[in-house]
Amino acid sequence: MYCPARCVCRRVYPPRATRYNDATRVSGVARVKVNIRLFAIMSQYAQTGHLSLDIPDGSTVAAVREELARRFPTMPWPPGTLLAVNQEYAGERTPLSGGDEIAVIPPVSGG
Repeated sequence: MYCPARCVCRRVYPPRATRYNDATRVSGVARVKVNIRLFAIMSQYAQTGHLSLDIPDGSTVAAVREELARRFPTMPWPPGTLLAVNQEYAGERTPLSGGDEIAVIPPVSGG
């Protein structure tokens, strides 16, 4: 594919990744994009309430938790923190698909 500006430079660019079921192949491994929603103290440590992660196709909620812990090593994971996939509570073995929304919900208290 030539320069997208169609100028005279005639630079050759590699073809863009094709989309197939929201999966992109990177070095032979299909990857999917999932959206992360963080609440309360979790969003304060990450300094955002929304993230997008590229994870290997077939990953579970546990892989997302590990990736978040790697990216934000100081973020606390209080006992009782719940995870939800597409607005339904999920266990750590729940498989993920491209486009899934994962919510990380720490315990809250108040009156």
